[in-house]
Amino acid sequence: MKLTNSKHGGGYLNKAFTLVELLAVIVILAVIAIIAVPQVLKILNQSRISAAEDSVYGIVDAAETYVTNLMLKNTGDVPNGTLVFECDNSSCSLNSSSEVKLNDFTYEDELDVKGTKPKSGTIIIKDAGRTVIVEDAHINNYECNYINNKATCDKYIENKY
Repeated sequence: MKLTNSKHGGGYLNKAFTLVELLAVIVILAVIAIIAVPQVLKILNQSRISAAEDSVYGIVDAAETYVTNLMLKNTGDVPNGTLVFECDNSSCSLNSSSEVKLNDFTYEDELDVKGTKPKSGTIIIKDAGRTVIVEDAHINNYECNYINNKATCDKYIENKY
């Protein structure tokens, strides 16, 4: 900053930034932005993946709740075999080609999924509800899976829906 004492102004100091000082500040801010922006984008991407994985855990909870309700409505009995649910934009519905026939059981035909519902995907319930698998669930533009008690969402997919 350049300070000048004007003799004609009665001791008035003229305070101003020079063009070089302003350019130096702009360059410093640009360098900070170049360093910070990729880190912020990385954090945002990680939070989106984490949100999608949390949604997968919500789907698994819904599948476990489905089996529990099935057992409660049927005096503790649960069908052996595999239950398959297919998801679309609005719900995860019991697939009519499931290996288990539920004719003798009282049951609901949809999972009660809280939170973000997958745009597509398959939920498989095996071993009388002890094993839940989520395959190719498309959540928030990520392809998510749940196998061996672990949710993974790693492949970014284009929004085709």
